[in-house]
Amino acid sequence: MSAEAVQRVLQPIRAGRHRAMMVVTLVADAPVSLEVLWESGHAPRLSRAQLVQYRKNRNTALVRMGLSAAVIDVDADGSASVQEVRP
Repeated sequence: MSAEAVQRVLQPIRAGRHRAMMVVTLVADAPVSLEVLWESGHAPRLSRAQLVQYRKNRNTALVRMGLSAAVIDVDADGSASVQEVRP
């Protein structure tokens, strides 16, 4: 596979004072992975308000990149929800 077939798309996101870079790897224009790289080197402990902001900004970043995704959010109490994000 040629190097041109593999691309990385970067989108900054924030949650309160915490900053991260969403990195989507595309192979032949199809998304194959998504990473969230936090500025601090590890995922921070987010308050409820920051978590809401992170999820909103994450979904907005996916839409900006033109990506559809089924996103699973897991809360501290172990409950989970699935959101469909579409551009």
